[in-house]
Parts: sequence; structure tokens; C-alpha cells
Amino acid sequence: MKPEIVHLNYVDAVGGGILKILSSKSASYCQFGELYFSELDQGIFRGWKLHTKSDSFLFVIRGEASIHIVSSETTCETINLTEVLTSQCALWLPHGITFGFKSVGTESLIIANFASEEYSSNEVERPELNFHTCDWTL
Repeated sequence: MKPEIVHLNYVDAVGGGILKILSSKSASYCQFGELYFSELDQGIFRGWKLHTKSDSFLFVIRGEASIHIVSSETTCETINLTEVLTSQCALWLPHGITFGFKSVGTESLIIANFASEEYSSNEVERPELNFHTCDWTL
């Protein structure tokens, strides 16, 4: 399976709108494991991670993020999660994909991960940080 940008449902409401992130009826929903928020100071990188069982559903709460998805030892795809959020989207990452993200804005980053499994150190692999070279510019 490949990563997928998921379009979210925005509902206008008096005094401010509602952005529906995920429901049990969403095509990207498989099961609930846990929801957590990662905070990264400006310029900090978090990765590399490869979840062997858990799918991730990521969206930016605050700040700007660049995420890199590794498709081979020499190929890297960049997705600007800030643009994804602005266009009312989230990013679904199936298990088995190596990824990392970086806070690239002027403030700290808060990114949410709706994970399909509860965290277990037995289901996550952490390739070396020099796994490959990525261009972090957006």
C-alpha cells in the first residue's frame, strides 16, 4: 500500500467551522489504537521510523512540517504537511513505510497521529538517521 492524502470534511458553522478529521466510516480508518501529539522545536527532525503493524493518520495542529517518505535506500519523497492541512487534508501512512518529519517553520510543531495500534517498541523499527539523504527545503 502507498501513502495517501485524505481530503477532510469542513463544515461551516456560526462562529467558526468544524473540520472532521476521521470517523469509523472513513475509508482510511481501520481501527483505533491511540491518538497522540508530537511536539518538535523549530528545526528538529524526528525519525526514521518504520511501523511494522500500526498505520498512521497524520495532521498538523500547529506549525509547519516537512515529511519524508522513503521508498528505497536512494529515493525519498517530500510532502509539506502544512500545505496538506491548509487544503483540509491529512496524510495516511500504512505500516511498512519508513518516514521522518521535521519542524520547518518559525514556531514549534505539533503533529497529531491517530494510530491504528497502541505503541509497542516491538512493532517499530528505527533505521539509522543517515539511512539516506533528503533535501528538506520546500
